[in-house]
Amino acid sequence: MDDTKNFKLTLDESQVQGMPETFLKSKRTDDNGYEIGLDAPSYLEIMKSCASRDVREVMWKANTSRGSKTNPQVISQILSLRKEQANLLGFETHAQLSLSKKMAGNVDAVQNMIDMLKTRASKCARREMKTLQSYASDVLNIKELQPWDLTFVSERLKESKFGFDEESLKPFFPKKNVLRGLFELCEKLFDVNISQNREIPDDVLWHDDVMLFDVTDVRSGEYLASFFLDPYARVENKRGGAWMDNVLSRQDVTKPVANLVCNFAPNEHSLMTFDEVKTLFHETGHALQHMLTNVTNSTVRLVCVCVCVCMCVHVCLDSSKYNSSTHSLTHSLTHQVSGIDGVEWDAVELPSQFMENFLFCDTTMKNIARHYETGEVISSDMLSKLRHIHREFNSGIATMRQLNFAALDIGLHHGDCEKDPIETQFEYAHEFSPLPPHPDDRFVCSFLHIFAGGYSAGYYSYKYAEILSADAFGAFEEVGLDNDVRVQEIGRRFRDTVLSLGGSVHPSDVYKMFRGRDPDPEALLRHSGIA
Repeated sequence: MDDTKNFKLTLDESQVQGMPETFLKSKRTDDNGYEIGLDAPSYLEIMKSCASRDVREVMWKANTSRGSKTNPQVISQILSLRKEQANLLGFETHAQLSLSKKMAGNVDAVQNMIDMLKTRASKCARREMKTLQSYASDVLNIKELQPWDLTFVSERLKESKFGFDEESLKPFFPKKNVLRGLFELCEKLFDVNISQNREIPDDVLWHDDVMLFDVTDVRSGEYLASFFLDPYARVENKRGGAWMDNVLSRQDVTKPVANLVCNFAPNEHSLMTFDEVKTLFHETGHALQHMLTNVTNSTVRLVCVCVCVCMCVHVCLDSSKYNSSTHSLTHSLTHQVSGIDGVEWDAVELPSQFMENFLFCDTTMKNIARHYETGEVISSDMLSKLRHIHREFNSGIATMRQLNFAALDIGLHHGDCEKDPIETQFEYAHEFSPLPPHPDDRFVCSFLHIFAGGYSAGYYSYKYAEILSADAFGAFEEVGLDNDVRVQEIGRRFRDTVLSLGGSVHPSDVYKMFRGRDPDPEALLRHSGIA
Protein backbone atom coordinates (compact mmCIF):
# COMPACT_ATOMS: atom_id res chain seq x y z
CA MET A 1 0.00 0.00 0.00
CA ASP A 2 1.30 3.50 -0.88
CA ASP A 3 0.27 5.80 1.96
CA THR A 4 1.61 8.91 0.18
CA LYS A 5 -0.10 8.37 -3.19
CA ASN A 6 -2.20 11.52 -2.69
CA PHE A 7 0.81 13.66 -1.70
CA LYS A 8 0.80 17.11 -3.28
CA LEU A 9 3.25 19.92 -2.59
CA THR A 10 2.05 23.46 -3.29
CA LEU A 11 4.86 25.87 -4.16
CA ASP A 12 5.11 29.56 -4.96
CA GLU A 13 7.30 31.29 -7.53
CA SER A 14 10.26 31.66 -5.14
CA GLN A 15 10.34 27.90 -4.50
CA VAL A 16 10.61 26.76 -8.12
CA GLN A 17 13.66 28.73 -9.17
CA GLY A 18 15.81 26.85 -11.66
CA MET A 19 13.02 24.63 -12.98
CA PRO A 20 12.20 24.60 -16.71
CA GLU A 21 9.22 26.68 -17.76
CA THR A 22 7.84 23.86 -19.92
CA PHE A 23 7.55 21.71 -16.79
CA LEU A 24 6.10 24.45 -14.59
CA LYS A 25 3.45 25.37 -17.15
CA SER A 26 1.70 22.04 -16.64
CA LYS A 27 1.80 22.39 -12.83
CA ARG A 28 0.40 25.90 -12.46
CA THR A 29 -2.67 26.33 -10.23
CA ASP A 30 -5.48 28.91 -10.47
CA ASP A 31 -3.79 31.16 -7.90
CA ASN A 32 -0.48 31.15 -9.84
CA GLY A 33 1.14 28.62 -7.56
CA TYR A 34 2.42 25.19 -8.54
CA GLU A 35 1.18 21.80 -7.40
CA ILE A 36 3.73 18.97 -7.55
CA GLY A 37 3.07 15.28 -6.88
CA LEU A 38 5.30 12.25 -6.45
CA ASP A 39 4.87 10.90 -9.96
CA ALA A 40 8.26 9.92 -11.33
CA PRO A 41 8.68 12.74 -13.92
CA SER A 42 7.76 15.42 -11.36
CA TYR A 43 9.93 13.97 -8.61
CA LEU A 44 12.96 13.61 -10.89
CA GLU A 45 12.58 17.14 -12.23
CA ILE A 46 12.49 18.55 -8.69
CA MET A 47 15.59 16.57 -7.69
CA LYS A 48 17.42 17.63 -10.84
CA SER A 49 16.62 21.30 -11.21
CA CYS A 50 14.87 22.85 -8.19
CA ALA A 51 17.26 25.33 -6.55
CA SER A 52 15.42 25.24 -3.21
CA ARG A 53 17.16 22.76 -0.96
CA ASP A 54 14.19 22.77 1.43
CA VAL A 55 11.80 21.74 -1.36
CA ARG A 56 14.12 18.95 -2.46
CA GLU A 57 14.33 17.69 1.11
CA VAL A 58 10.55 17.60 1.54
CA MET A 59 10.12 15.77 -1.77
CA TRP A 60 12.89 13.28 -1.02
CA LYS A 61 11.51 12.41 2.42
CA ALA A 62 7.98 12.03 1.05
CA ASN A 63 9.22 9.80 -1.77
CA THR A 64 11.44 7.57 0.33
CA SER A 65 8.76 7.10 3.00
CA ARG A 66 6.16 5.74 0.59
CA GLY A 67 4.50 2.67 2.03
CA SER A 68 6.53 2.83 5.23
CA LYS A 69 3.51 2.67 7.57
CA THR A 70 2.10 -0.63 6.35
CA ASN A 71 4.49 -2.23 3.90
CA PRO A 72 7.17 -3.59 6.29
CA GLN A 73 4.63 -6.13 7.52
CA VAL A 74 3.44 -6.84 3.99
CA ILE A 75 7.04 -7.34 2.82
CA SER A 76 7.76 -9.78 5.64
CA GLN A 77 4.68 -11.76 4.68
CA ILE A 78 5.66 -11.79 0.99
CA LEU A 79 9.16 -13.00 1.86
CA SER A 80 7.80 -15.71 4.12
CA LEU A 81 5.33 -16.98 1.51
CA ARG A 82 7.98 -16.96 -1.21
CA LYS A 83 10.30 -19.03 0.97
CA GLU A 84 7.49 -21.46 1.74
CA GLN A 85 6.77 -21.83 -1.98
CA ALA A 86 10.47 -22.44 -2.68
CA ASN A 87 10.62 -25.11 0.04
CA LEU A 88 7.63 -26.91 -1.49
CA LEU A 89 9.49 -27.02 -4.81
CA GLY A 90 12.69 -28.38 -3.29
CA PHE A 91 14.68 -25.17 -2.79
CA GLU A 92 15.97 -23.68 0.45
CA THR A 93 15.25 -20.07 -0.49
CA HIS A 94 13.27 -18.07 -3.02
CA ALA A 95 16.56 -16.76 -4.45
CA GLN A 96 17.62 -20.32 -5.31
CA LEU A 97 14.26 -20.93 -6.98
CA SER A 98 14.43 -17.67 -8.93
CA LEU A 99 18.02 -18.18 -10.07
CA SER A 100 17.30 -21.74 -11.26
CA LYS A 101 15.32 -20.13 -14.10
CA LYS A 102 17.86 -17.49 -15.08
CA MET A 103 21.05 -17.30 -17.12
CA ALA A 104 23.26 -16.60 -14.08
CA GLY A 105 22.23 -19.99 -12.71
CA ASN A 106 22.73 -19.69 -8.96
CA VAL A 107 23.10 -17.31 -6.03
CA ASP A 108 26.88 -17.72 -5.80
CA ALA A 109 27.32 -16.56 -9.40
CA VAL A 110 25.28 -13.42 -8.74
CA GLN A 111 27.10 -12.70 -5.49
CA ASN A 112 30.46 -13.11 -7.21
CA MET A 113 29.41 -10.63 -9.89
CA ILE A 114 28.28 -8.10 -7.27
CA ASP A 115 31.48 -8.49 -5.24
CA MET A 116 33.72 -8.15 -8.28
CA LEU A 117 31.99 -5.01 -9.57
CA LYS A 118 31.89 -3.52 -6.08
CA THR A 119 35.65 -3.97 -5.70
CA ARG A 120 36.29 -2.24 -9.01
CA ALA A 121 33.70 0.56 -8.66
CA SER A 122 34.02 1.54 -5.00
CA LYS A 123 37.27 3.52 -5.35
CA CYS A 124 35.88 5.34 -8.37
CA ALA A 125 32.68 6.16 -6.45
CA ARG A 126 34.65 7.60 -3.53
CA ARG A 127 36.63 9.87 -5.87
CA GLU A 128 33.45 11.05 -7.56
CA MET A 129 31.80 11.76 -4.21
CA LYS A 130 34.77 13.89 -3.12
CA THR A 131 34.48 15.88 -6.36
CA LEU A 132 30.76 16.40 -5.82
CA GLN A 133 31.29 17.50 -2.23
CA SER A 134 34.02 19.97 -3.21
CA TYR A 135 31.86 21.46 -5.97
CA ALA A 136 28.82 21.63 -3.67
CA SER A 137 30.81 23.39 -0.95
CA ASP A 138 32.86 25.74 -3.12
CA VAL A 139 30.25 26.71 -5.73
CA LEU A 140 26.79 25.97 -4.31
CA ASN A 141 27.48 26.66 -0.63
CA ILE A 142 26.26 23.21 0.39
CA LYS A 143 28.66 22.22 3.16
CA GLU A 144 27.45 18.68 3.77
CA LEU A 145 25.83 16.65 1.00
CA GLN A 146 22.53 14.97 1.78
CA PRO A 147 20.63 12.44 -0.38
CA TRP A 148 18.34 15.18 -1.73
CA ASP A 149 21.39 17.10 -2.99
CA LEU A 150 23.08 14.44 -5.09
CA THR A 151 21.10 14.71 -8.32
CA PHE A 152 20.95 18.50 -8.19
CA VAL A 153 24.68 18.92 -7.56
CA SER A 154 25.53 16.33 -10.21
CA GLU A 155 23.51 18.21 -12.82
CA ARG A 156 25.15 21.54 -11.97
CA LEU A 157 28.63 19.97 -12.07
CA LYS A 158 27.84 18.36 -15.41
CA GLU A 159 26.71 21.67 -16.89
CA SER A 160 29.80 23.42 -15.54
CA LYS A 161 32.17 20.76 -16.81
CA PHE A 162 30.78 20.20 -20.29
CA GLY A 163 29.24 23.58 -21.03
CA PHE A 164 26.06 22.61 -22.83
CA ASP A 165 22.47 21.62 -22.25
CA GLU A 166 21.43 18.44 -24.06
CA GLU A 167 18.27 20.23 -25.21
CA SER A 168 20.55 22.25 -27.47
CA LEU A 169 21.45 19.07 -29.38
CA LYS A 170 17.88 18.37 -30.54
CA PRO A 171 18.35 20.13 -33.92
CA PHE A 172 20.93 17.44 -34.75
CA PHE A 173 18.42 14.62 -34.23
CA PRO A 174 15.42 15.02 -36.56
CA LYS A 175 13.40 11.81 -36.47
CA LYS A 176 13.73 11.26 -40.22
CA ASN A 177 17.55 11.20 -40.03
CA VAL A 178 17.55 9.04 -36.91
CA LEU A 179 15.30 6.40 -38.51
CA ARG A 180 17.33 6.40 -41.70
CA GLY A 181 20.58 5.93 -39.81
CA LEU A 182 19.08 3.24 -37.57
CA PHE A 183 17.76 1.26 -40.53
CA GLU A 184 21.07 1.56 -42.40
CA LEU A 185 22.85 0.23 -39.32
CA CYS A 186 20.44 -2.73 -39.15
CA GLU A 187 21.10 -3.48 -42.81
CA LYS A 188 24.86 -3.32 -42.30
CA LEU A 189 24.83 -5.53 -39.21
CA PHE A 190 22.03 -7.98 -39.84
CA ASP A 191 21.41 -8.13 -43.61
CA VAL A 192 17.87 -6.79 -43.33
CA ASN A 193 16.09 -4.04 -45.22
CA ILE A 194 13.55 -1.93 -43.30
CA SER A 195 11.13 0.16 -45.32
CA GLN A 196 7.89 1.97 -44.55
CA ASN A 197 4.70 0.26 -45.71
CA ARG A 198 2.63 3.03 -47.26
CA GLU A 199 -0.14 0.79 -48.59
CA ILE A 200 -1.57 -0.20 -45.22
CA PRO A 201 -5.26 0.79 -44.83
CA ASP A 202 -5.81 3.83 -42.62
CA ASP A 203 -8.10 1.92 -40.27
CA VAL A 204 -5.20 -0.35 -39.26
CA LEU A 205 -3.22 2.60 -37.87
CA TRP A 206 -4.74 3.87 -34.63
CA HIS A 207 -3.25 7.38 -34.89
CA ASP A 208 -1.88 9.66 -37.60
CA ASP A 209 1.58 9.48 -35.99
CA VAL A 210 1.77 5.68 -36.23
CA MET A 211 3.85 4.12 -39.02
CA LEU A 212 4.19 0.54 -40.22
CA PHE A 213 7.53 -0.86 -41.42
CA ASP A 214 8.30 -4.12 -43.22
CA VAL A 215 11.50 -6.12 -42.73
CA THR A 216 12.97 -8.21 -45.54
CA ASP A 217 16.14 -10.25 -45.91
CA VAL A 218 18.73 -8.44 -48.05
CA ARG A 219 20.19 -11.60 -49.55
CA SER A 220 17.02 -13.50 -50.43
CA GLY A 221 14.43 -10.73 -50.57
CA GLU A 222 12.19 -12.80 -48.28
CA TYR A 223 9.64 -10.92 -46.18
CA LEU A 224 10.52 -11.55 -42.53
CA ALA A 225 8.37 -9.38 -40.27
CA SER A 226 6.71 -6.03 -39.67
CA PHE A 227 6.54 -3.52 -36.85
CA PHE A 228 4.44 -0.51 -35.91
CA LEU A 229 6.14 2.59 -34.52
CA ASP A 230 4.04 4.83 -32.28
CA PRO A 231 6.58 7.52 -31.39
CA TYR A 232 4.91 10.44 -29.59
CA ALA A 233 3.37 11.06 -26.19
CA ARG A 234 -0.42 11.42 -25.97
CA VAL A 235 -1.22 12.18 -22.38
CA GLU A 236 -4.95 11.73 -22.93
CA ASN A 237 -4.79 8.03 -23.84
CA LYS A 238 -1.25 6.69 -23.61
CA ARG A 239 0.73 5.65 -20.55
CA GLY A 240 4.30 6.86 -20.08
CA GLY A 241 7.54 5.03 -20.79
CA ALA A 242 8.65 3.02 -23.79
CA TRP A 243 8.18 -0.64 -24.63
CA MET A 244 8.02 -3.30 -27.33
CA ASP A 245 4.84 -5.35 -27.59
CA ASN A 246 4.44 -8.74 -29.22
CA VAL A 247 1.59 -8.32 -31.73
CA LEU A 248 2.12 -11.67 -33.48
CA SER A 249 4.69 -14.37 -32.75
CA ARG A 250 6.28 -16.42 -35.46
CA GLN A 251 4.17 -19.50 -36.22
CA ASP A 252 4.26 -22.06 -39.00
CA VAL A 253 2.14 -19.81 -41.23
CA THR A 254 2.53 -16.44 -39.50
CA LYS A 255 5.35 -13.90 -39.63
CA PRO A 256 6.13 -11.94 -36.45
CA VAL A 257 4.78 -8.43 -35.91
CA ALA A 258 6.01 -6.06 -33.20
CA ASN A 259 4.78 -2.77 -31.78
CA LEU A 260 7.35 -0.15 -30.73
CA VAL A 261 5.76 2.40 -28.40
CA CYS A 262 7.60 5.51 -27.22
CA ASN A 263 6.64 8.81 -25.61
CA PHE A 264 8.81 11.34 -27.38
CA ALA A 265 7.88 14.99 -27.00
CA PRO A 266 6.09 16.13 -30.18
CA ASN A 267 7.42 19.30 -31.79
CA GLU A 268 7.26 21.15 -35.09
CA HIS A 269 10.28 19.57 -36.77
CA SER A 270 10.14 16.12 -35.07
CA LEU A 271 13.40 16.79 -33.24
CA MET A 272 14.61 14.25 -30.66
CA THR A 273 16.78 14.44 -27.58
CA PHE A 274 19.75 12.11 -27.35
CA ASP A 275 17.93 10.14 -24.63
CA GLU A 276 14.98 9.67 -27.00
CA VAL A 277 17.33 8.42 -29.72
CA LYS A 278 18.83 5.98 -27.24
CA THR A 279 15.35 4.78 -26.26
CA LEU A 280 14.48 4.16 -29.92
CA PHE A 281 17.64 2.12 -30.46
CA HIS A 282 16.92 0.18 -27.25
CA GLU A 283 13.37 -0.79 -28.19
CA THR A 284 14.47 -1.64 -31.73
CA GLY A 285 16.88 -4.17 -30.23
CA HIS A 286 13.95 -5.91 -28.51
CA ALA A 287 11.96 -5.82 -31.74
CA LEU A 288 14.82 -7.32 -33.76
CA GLN A 289 15.01 -10.32 -31.43
CA HIS A 290 11.26 -10.77 -31.83
CA MET A 291 11.25 -10.32 -35.61
CA LEU A 292 14.41 -12.15 -36.70
CA THR A 293 13.75 -15.38 -34.81
CA ASN A 294 14.06 -18.67 -36.69
CA VAL A 295 12.02 -20.52 -34.06
CA THR A 296 8.29 -21.08 -34.40
CA ASN A 297 6.18 -21.43 -31.28
CA SER A 298 3.82 -24.02 -32.75
CA THR A 299 6.53 -26.49 -33.70
CA VAL A 300 8.32 -26.24 -30.37
CA ARG A 301 5.09 -26.47 -28.41
CA LEU A 302 4.29 -29.92 -29.83
CA VAL A 303 7.67 -31.25 -28.75
CA CYS A 304 7.35 -29.60 -25.34
CA VAL A 305 3.99 -31.17 -24.63
CA CYS A 306 5.30 -34.64 -25.36
CA VAL A 307 8.39 -34.22 -23.21
CA CYS A 308 6.50 -32.60 -20.35
CA VAL A 309 3.94 -35.40 -20.24
CA CYS A 310 6.74 -37.95 -19.93
CA MET A 311 8.45 -35.91 -17.22
CA CYS A 312 5.24 -35.37 -15.25
CA VAL A 313 4.51 -39.11 -15.28
CA HIS A 314 8.05 -39.75 -14.07
CA VAL A 315 7.71 -37.22 -11.26
CA CYS A 316 4.33 -38.59 -10.18
CA LEU A 317 5.84 -42.05 -9.86
CA ASP A 318 8.71 -40.73 -7.75
CA SER A 319 8.20 -37.29 -6.20
CA SER A 320 11.83 -37.20 -5.03
CA LYS A 321 12.82 -36.69 -8.66
CA TYR A 322 11.34 -33.17 -8.64
CA ASN A 323 14.45 -31.13 -7.98
CA SER A 324 15.88 -27.85 -9.22
CA SER A 325 16.98 -29.35 -12.55
CA THR A 326 13.56 -30.84 -13.19
CA HIS A 327 11.86 -27.56 -12.29
CA SER A 328 14.14 -25.53 -14.54
CA LEU A 329 13.64 -27.89 -17.46
CA THR A 330 9.88 -28.10 -17.19
CA HIS A 331 9.72 -24.32 -16.82
CA SER A 332 11.56 -23.83 -20.10
CA LEU A 333 9.67 -26.58 -21.92
CA THR A 334 6.21 -25.34 -21.05
CA HIS A 335 6.77 -21.79 -22.27
CA GLN A 336 6.70 -20.42 -25.78
CA VAL A 337 10.21 -19.86 -27.10
CA SER A 338 9.94 -17.85 -30.33
CA GLY A 339 11.65 -14.46 -30.39
CA ILE A 340 11.69 -12.89 -26.93
CA ASP A 341 9.29 -15.52 -25.57
CA GLY A 342 10.96 -17.75 -23.01
CA VAL A 343 14.27 -15.85 -22.94
CA GLU A 344 15.56 -15.81 -19.36
CA TRP A 345 14.91 -12.60 -17.44
CA ASP A 346 18.57 -11.65 -17.07
CA ALA A 347 19.33 -12.18 -20.78
CA VAL A 348 16.34 -10.53 -22.46
CA GLU A 349 17.90 -7.03 -22.33
CA LEU A 350 21.02 -8.12 -24.24
CA PRO A 351 19.85 -7.10 -27.76
CA SER A 352 18.32 -3.82 -26.58
CA GLN A 353 21.31 -2.60 -24.60
CA PHE A 354 23.62 -3.92 -27.33
CA MET A 355 22.03 -1.57 -29.88
CA GLU A 356 22.59 1.44 -27.61
CA ASN A 357 26.35 0.94 -27.85
CA PHE A 358 26.39 2.04 -31.49
CA LEU A 359 25.31 5.53 -30.44
CA PHE A 360 28.77 5.98 -28.97
CA CYS A 361 30.42 5.04 -32.26
CA ASP A 362 31.52 8.03 -34.36
CA THR A 363 30.63 6.32 -37.66
CA THR A 364 27.04 5.69 -36.61
CA MET A 365 26.52 9.04 -34.92
CA LYS A 366 27.87 11.13 -37.78
CA ASN A 367 25.48 9.32 -40.09
CA ILE A 368 22.55 10.12 -37.81
CA ALA A 369 23.32 13.45 -36.15
CA ARG A 370 22.91 16.14 -38.82
CA HIS A 371 21.37 19.55 -38.23
CA TYR A 372 17.84 19.58 -39.62
CA GLU A 373 18.28 23.01 -41.27
CA THR A 374 21.95 23.25 -42.29
CA GLY A 375 22.91 19.59 -42.68
CA GLU A 376 25.91 20.23 -40.42
CA VAL A 377 27.32 17.01 -38.94
CA ILE A 378 27.70 16.90 -35.17
CA SER A 379 31.28 17.62 -34.12
CA SER A 380 33.73 15.03 -32.81
CA ASP A 381 34.17 17.17 -29.69
CA MET A 382 30.43 17.04 -28.96
CA LEU A 383 30.38 13.26 -29.50
CA SER A 384 33.24 12.89 -27.07
CA LYS A 385 31.31 14.91 -24.47
CA LEU A 386 28.19 12.80 -25.02
CA ARG A 387 30.18 9.62 -24.48
CA HIS A 388 31.65 10.96 -21.28
CA ILE A 389 28.32 12.19 -19.93
CA HIS A 390 26.34 9.05 -20.70
CA ARG A 391 29.01 6.46 -19.94
CA GLU A 392 31.64 7.79 -17.57
CA PHE A 393 30.28 10.76 -15.59
CA ASN A 394 29.70 9.56 -11.99
CA SER A 395 29.66 5.97 -13.26
CA GLY A 396 31.18 4.70 -10.03
CA ILE A 397 28.34 6.17 -7.96
CA ALA A 398 25.74 4.86 -10.41
CA THR A 399 27.27 1.38 -10.40
CA MET A 400 27.38 1.22 -6.61
CA ARG A 401 23.74 2.30 -6.45
CA GLN A 402 22.65 -0.52 -8.77
CA LEU A 403 24.81 -3.02 -6.87
CA ASN A 404 23.21 -1.86 -3.61
CA PHE A 405 19.74 -2.64 -4.99
CA ALA A 406 20.88 -5.99 -6.38
CA ALA A 407 22.57 -7.05 -3.15
CA LEU A 408 19.57 -5.96 -1.06
CA ASP A 409 17.25 -7.97 -3.31
CA ILE A 410 19.36 -11.13 -2.98
CA GLY A 411 19.81 -10.53 0.76
CA LEU A 412 16.07 -10.29 1.33
CA HIS A 413 15.29 -13.41 -0.69
CA HIS A 414 18.23 -15.55 0.41
CA GLY A 415 18.50 -14.53 4.06
CA ASP A 416 16.34 -14.56 7.16
CA CYS A 417 12.83 -13.67 5.99
CA GLU A 418 11.81 -12.89 9.58
CA LYS A 419 14.27 -10.02 9.80
CA ASP A 420 13.02 -6.43 9.63
CA PRO A 421 13.39 -5.43 5.94
CA ILE A 422 14.29 -1.85 6.86
CA GLU A 423 17.12 -3.13 9.04
CA THR A 424 18.35 -5.21 6.11
CA GLN A 425 18.17 -2.16 3.85
CA PHE A 426 20.40 -0.17 6.22
CA GLU A 427 22.97 -2.97 6.43
CA TYR A 428 23.44 -2.95 2.66
CA ALA A 429 23.36 0.84 2.45
CA HIS A 430 26.30 1.03 4.87
CA GLU A 431 28.19 -1.36 2.59
CA PHE A 432 27.39 0.20 -0.79
CA SER A 433 26.17 3.78 -0.46
CA PRO A 434 28.71 6.60 -1.02
CA LEU A 435 26.83 8.61 1.63
CA PRO A 436 25.97 7.38 5.13
CA PRO A 437 22.38 6.09 5.04
CA HIS A 438 19.87 8.70 6.14
CA PRO A 439 17.73 7.64 9.15
CA ASP A 440 14.52 8.66 7.32
CA ASP A 441 15.26 6.44 4.31
CA ARG A 442 12.60 3.74 3.90
CA PHE A 443 13.26 2.97 0.24
CA VAL A 444 12.69 -0.77 0.60
CA CYS A 445 9.02 -0.16 1.47
CA SER A 446 8.38 0.99 -2.12
CA PHE A 447 10.86 -1.26 -3.94
CA LEU A 448 8.16 -2.30 -6.41
CA HIS A 449 10.54 -3.99 -8.84
CA ILE A 450 11.19 -6.87 -6.47
CA PHE A 451 7.84 -7.06 -4.68
CA ALA A 452 5.38 -6.28 -7.48
CA GLY A 453 7.35 -6.05 -10.71
CA GLY A 454 8.73 -9.50 -11.42
CA TYR A 455 12.33 -8.82 -10.35
CA SER A 456 12.36 -10.80 -7.09
CA ALA A 457 15.92 -12.15 -6.68
CA GLY A 458 16.45 -10.79 -10.17
CA TYR A 459 17.25 -7.11 -9.83
CA TYR A 460 20.88 -7.96 -10.61
CA SER A 461 19.64 -8.55 -14.17
CA TYR A 462 20.07 -4.87 -15.03
CA LYS A 463 23.80 -4.97 -14.40
CA TYR A 464 24.16 -8.52 -15.73
CA ALA A 465 22.61 -7.48 -19.06
CA GLU A 466 24.98 -4.50 -19.22
CA ILE A 467 27.90 -6.91 -18.94
CA LEU A 468 26.48 -9.06 -21.75
CA SER A 469 25.75 -6.14 -24.07
CA ALA A 470 29.11 -4.41 -23.55
CA ASP A 471 31.01 -7.65 -24.07
CA ALA A 472 28.98 -8.45 -27.19
CA PHE A 473 29.75 -5.00 -28.58
CA GLY A 474 33.38 -5.66 -27.69
CA ALA A 475 33.46 -8.29 -30.45
CA PHE A 476 32.93 -5.46 -32.96
CA GLU A 477 35.44 -3.18 -31.26
CA GLU A 478 38.10 -5.90 -31.43
CA VAL A 479 37.93 -6.12 -35.23
CA GLY A 480 37.61 -2.35 -35.66
CA LEU A 481 34.28 -0.54 -36.00
CA ASP A 482 35.39 0.88 -39.35
CA ASN A 483 36.24 -2.58 -40.75
CA ASP A 484 32.97 -3.06 -42.64
CA VAL A 485 33.72 -6.60 -43.81
CA ARG A 486 34.46 -7.95 -40.32
CA VAL A 487 31.68 -5.91 -38.70
CA GLN A 488 29.17 -7.39 -41.15
CA GLU A 489 30.53 -10.88 -40.50
CA ILE A 490 30.15 -10.53 -36.72
CA GLY A 491 26.77 -8.82 -37.10
CA ARG A 492 25.48 -11.76 -39.11
CA ARG A 493 26.71 -14.13 -36.39
CA PHE A 494 24.85 -12.04 -33.80
CA ARG A 495 21.70 -12.36 -35.90
CA ASP A 496 22.11 -16.13 -36.34
CA THR A 497 22.56 -16.69 -32.60
CA VAL A 498 21.25 -14.03 -30.20
CA LEU A 499 18.51 -12.71 -32.50
CA SER A 500 17.48 -16.00 -34.07
CA LEU A 501 17.33 -18.68 -31.38
CA GLY A 502 14.92 -17.03 -28.95
CA GLY A 503 14.22 -19.14 -25.88
CA SER A 504 14.82 -22.46 -27.65
CA VAL A 505 18.42 -22.66 -26.41
CA HIS A 506 19.74 -21.66 -22.98
CA PRO A 507 21.14 -18.11 -23.23
CA SER A 508 24.52 -19.19 -21.85
CA ASP A 509 24.88 -21.55 -24.81
CA VAL A 510 23.56 -18.92 -27.22
CA TYR A 511 26.12 -16.43 -25.96
CA LYS A 512 28.96 -18.92 -26.33
CA MET A 513 27.83 -19.59 -29.92
CA PHE A 514 28.21 -15.88 -30.62
CA ARG A 515 31.23 -14.91 -28.54
CA GLY A 516 33.04 -18.26 -28.27
CA ARG A 517 33.26 -17.93 -24.48
CA ASP A 518 31.42 -16.81 -21.36
CA PRO A 519 30.76 -13.05 -20.93
CA ASP A 520 33.61 -10.91 -19.60
CA PRO A 521 32.86 -7.74 -17.56
CA GLU A 522 35.99 -5.87 -18.68
CA ALA A 523 34.28 -4.17 -21.63
CA LEU A 524 31.60 -2.68 -19.37
CA LEU A 525 34.19 -1.46 -16.89
CA ARG A 526 36.21 0.09 -19.71
CA HIS A 527 33.16 1.80 -21.23
CA SER A 528 32.26 3.16 -17.79
CA GLY A 529 35.74 4.53 -17.15
CA ILE A 530 36.12 2.24 -14.14
CA ALA A 531 38.71 -0.18 -15.54
